[in-house]
Amino acid sequence: MVKMHMFVRLKYFLKKYRSELAVFSLVFGVRMVYATALFFLFGDQVFAAYSDAESFITSAKNFLAHGVMSVLTEPPYVADDLRTPGYTIFLALFFLLKIPFFGIIAVQHILIGLVGVMIYRIG
Repeated sequence: MVKMHMFVRLKYFLKKYRSELAVFSLVFGVRMVYATALFFLFGDQVFAAYSDAESFITSAKNFLAHGVMSVLTEPPYVADDLRTPGYTIFLALFFLLKIPFFGIIAVQHILIGLVGVMIYRIG
């Protein structure tokens, strides 16, 4: 009885949010396929190379190790006023939990998929 009720609820959910699930799957799927291809071709360091990601990674690691959001790699660690703390704290949480770069990328793609759904719902 309980399984049947859960199945009916799931079926209703899938029917009600079919468009949103399609948008999420498309946005998430395209980005995840691309990220997976890059990961298998070049390794997880490809996500930090060729962009400003390295400065965010350094800042997050310094935040965990020294309590300062700094892009400097050697003492004295001076607080960086160029970057906002949101993404640095986001990365620091993953580093604290010992989650690899690909896990961070996967969570970012989930968030981007949700943003796609929000844009669809607005428009």
